[in-house]
Amino acid sequence: MPVCKRSNDTLGFTLIELLLGICLLCLIVTLAVPTYGHWIASRQLANHAEFLTETLNLARSEAVKRGLRVNLCKTVDRSQCADTGGWESGWIMFVDANKSGEIEAGRNAYVSHAAASVAIANAPKRRPTVRPSNATRR
Repeated sequence: MPVCKRSNDTLGFTLIELLLGICLLCLIVTLAVPTYGHWIASRQLANHAEFLTETLNLARSEAVKRGLRVNLCKTVDRSQCADTGGWESGWIMFVDANKSGEIEAGRNAYVSHAAASVAIANAPKRRPTVRPSNATRR
């Protein structure tokens, strides 16, 4: 009975080896993609929270440095304070020299943040104000 010998110069994978490799790759991708999506969403939320914290710290330091009120308010157009909408639509920080609670004409906001891709729940209804005495009032 003749014995088939495999030649040593044949390189490559068999069809079964290729199919097993593809199945393993599909399994890994199927398990990894949802986890990666959750990780991206949690990082986006953490980034927005960190930026809001940085804005509040900047407002506090500006109020102490200038000796004036500094307001933080939600905005839709990134130029004026808005009573409608949520904080996820963006916010601006500005020095409120005349204590009107509004940005005066011709003055720019120091910090403006565009709309967030995440919802901000349980946000304060009023505008946080930082006074030079380092006391925060809402």
